[in-house]
Amino acid sequence: MRKFRILGSASLVLCLLAPLFARIKYAPVKAGQIVELTEKLGSDAEGQWKIKSGKATFVDGKTTGPKVKVITSEPGVLVVTCDIVRPRGVTISVHEIKVLPDPNAPKPADPPPATPPVKPAVPPPQPGPQHPPQVAPQEANAFDSMVPSGYMGDAVEGDANNPQNPPGLDVDDGNIDQPDSPPACTKITYRPKKLGWAALAYLPPDADPKKTWGETRGEDLTKRGIQSLRLMVRGVNQNSFLPKVQFKSGGNTAPTAPNRHSYQVTGPTIQLAEVWQPVCIDLRGQDLSNTFSPLTLVVTRANNPRGAVFYIDTVHFSPDPCQK
Repeated sequence: MRKFRILGSASLVLCLLAPLFARIKYAPVKAGQIVELTEKLGSDAEGQWKIKSGKATFVDGKTTGPKVKVITSEPGVLVVTCDIVRPRGVTISVHEIKVLPDPNAPKPADPPPATPPVKPAVPPPQPGPQHPPQVAPQEANAFDSMVPSGYMGDAVEGDANNPQNPPGLDVDDGNIDQPDSPPACTKITYRPKKLGWAALAYLPPDADPKKTWGETRGEDLTKRGIQSLRLMVRGVNQNSFLPKVQFKSGGNTAPTAPNRHSYQVTGPTIQLAEVWQPVCIDLRGQDLSNTFSPLTLVVTRANNPRGAVFYIDTVHFSPDPCQK
């Protein structure tokens, strides 16, 4: 059971009543918000809090007890653990919060221009071919606001609290096992169920996965100069078997939705390696006016009969086309 309430305009309280060993994921918050985390401790227990990954600080330096506050400082995945110390041993509860950029945060002032050094006179350059200006990657990257909340197929089967019937798809969005871009990456575990396939879609943060997909609009990326979607992936070797995963971009709105997707690109199925490797989805010529689901990952029992464990990281839109 999870409860939350807002403290003022820039504070968020999250009260957690959950089983031990649970990995709890919360709705995204904005950078700069104060988050209060609470663990239900017995009279014989002591809570010791630690920030495992992400950018945040404990308010007033308090890191023990059943309740602490942290203030987020940068976008990313914030992972906070609570070591629950009892006479019979230590158990760990993990709290994950996705921190989004604050659109109202003031931009840093530009540094004063440096005094250019005096250079010897050189002949003026000869006129050459003109090229259109390139779009900076940070201007083209609008993926950070998306949330891995769209579960399909076997992904909705199973129960996280039932070891005899675990979920068809586990998504650890704050994993710290050798990320490509520290501090964290996303670990995905697939367990085939009755349907024989599972998919995970990244959706806008205001989209309710339980309602009709496409009730809310996606992002309009037509003026960002985007030509591709890129990410890094790696697989886990299980009994000499490496995962096979299909990557898609766009789509995922219902036929009757008021905001139908404006494009859909289906990429090939790729067998992953044990080391990080790049994946590029070509978006040249696509209508990006309603990008509702920029990335979908698909796994099947046919390609992964024993299941699959793999990681993704460094997902971003790029102004550069995919290399042939």
